Amino acid sequence: MKKLASWLFYGAKPSEPVTDERLDDCIFAVAQDAFYVYCRKEISAELLKLCVKVPNVVFYCLRKEDERDGDRAETTKVGEFYRMIYDKRVVGIPLAEPDINSDFYYDRNEKDYVNKVAESWPLVKAYAFEGIGSSFFSISHRLLNVREKLAEVYERHDAYTVASLLSGTVPLAEGAWEQCFGIFSRASLGKRLDMTEADLAAELLLPYELAFLSLIHI
Repeated sequence: MKKLASWLFYGAKPSEPVTDERLDDCIFAVAQDAFYVYCRKEISAELLKLCVKVPNVVFYCLRKEDERDGDRAETTKVGEFYRMIYDKRVVGIPLAEPDINSDFYYDRNEKDYVNKVAESWPLVKAYAFEGIGSSFFSISHRLLNVREKLAEVYERHDAYTVASLLSGTVPLAEGAWEQCFGIFSRASLGKRLDMTEADLAAELLLPYELAFLSLIHI
């Protein structure tokens, strides 16, 4: 989980995660239609700055007066966790492969492993408490280990890759689009009507490829 948080907020590679203990008490969930974040006051300004441009972000910061009351803080944390995932039928969790000597070791039954590990977490245990969840977490939701899927994402996207896209690839694409639009706007009405999708794609692709080749000095 720390590797995922480190990558998600700071773009750090899993092999070089950001060691920020303030993230230990944070909860976040990536849904199809929203991004949920729960955190304490000490890190809220920093995370909010990182999340402000994320579409449909639901951000909850624990109040100072609640932080001073341990029981209230835990109740609020559990409540926010429930609010994040109560209506999600499938929940993905990134879990490393268990050590053969681990209490959670499984033999070709990853489903039992994921359920057992998740149900051991104090936050998830609270799901079965009266007044919070309707039943055990692994009964209310289908749990999946998304470790391998995330590994593919980590490999393709990190802070360096995003910076390269923003500084190199995006400007090239914008330039190619402007050139393509210029050719289209200067054409006569009759020629525009005769243009096909393939014609427009060729006008867009060629300038981009030439600019890309010049960028990598080939």
